[in-house]
Amino acid sequence: MSSKSFQGTSKYNFMVNNILNLVEFTFQYIINYMDDDGES
Repeated sequence: MSSKSFQGTSKYNFMVNNILNLVEFTFQYIINYMDDDGES
């Protein structure tokens, strides 16, 4: 029971990390795109 709960938490943390990474990547992409757009 204990290990099952831990596994679920681990899975949840992994998913949250993936989402945070995706959000960070998206923001970096948008900022870079806007920078390029403004410079041109």
